[in-house]
Amino acid sequence: MRLNLGFGAMQERDFRKARPTTIWLLISVAWVAGCGGAAGKSSSSSSGASAGSTGTAAQASATQAATTSAPSPSVTGTGTAPVSAGGVASPGAKFAVGQTATVAYKAASDFSDKPATQRVQVTVDSIVRGSLADFSGIKLDATQRAGTPFYVKARIKNVGPGDLAAGDNNPSVEIEGVDHTGQTEQGVSFIGDFPRCNEGSPPTPMTRGKSFDTCITFLVPGGITAAAYTGTSDYTNSPVTWR
Repeated sequence: MRLNLGFGAMQERDFRKARPTTIWLLISVAWVAGCGGAAGKSSSSSSGASAGSTGTAAQASATQAATTSAPSPSVTGTGTAPVSAGGVASPGAKFAVGQTATVAYKAASDFSDKPATQRVQVTVDSIVRGSLADFSGIKLDATQRAGTPFYVKARIKNVGPGDLAAGDNNPSVEIEGVDHTGQTEQGVSFIGDFPRCNEGSPPTPMTRGKSFDTCITFLVPGGITAAAYTGTSDYTNSPVTWR
């Protein structure tokens, strides 16, 4: 589930998946009177400071700690066998920031044993390091302040064959961060607006061909080194990643 910075219920995730990560973060928010516009937000489409770069892989790696920028978008990965025979990214495929991966998707509410037939395209546009100053007006405890904020901007497109119904069919909840130990970490979402990283919502319904932009906020000790897609059990055990 994505953890909420704010008042409200946590979004459900698919607990059928044997997730390797643990939920370390429980956030309570004190809304500070008089802090207009500084309330918490959604973990999806950010006004981050992503710098557009078309440099070499070495340049992209060098800038990752502060602002990871994309090389020119491509549908091919940088890892071994990035695409399976079915035309989707293989579990464990590695992509550069800015590249697009076609991946299998199964809604978190689908507890059936049927294989995932839905396909979405995920493009991670940037991975940007933030500052705790971004959380002005949001009360964080000492443990939360020990986390390093990172913002992942992404675009998600439904490429069929069917439509994604309204409700809990939000592929962005399957985008996670990878910490320095290689474990996946879930993002946080907000009740209200968080201008530094505004979370976008998918169209309802998200018909074939429609897309949306989003931004996911991570507060992880030591920060994150990559973004990961974990939308099916195969990807949960071996995520598709962007660095």
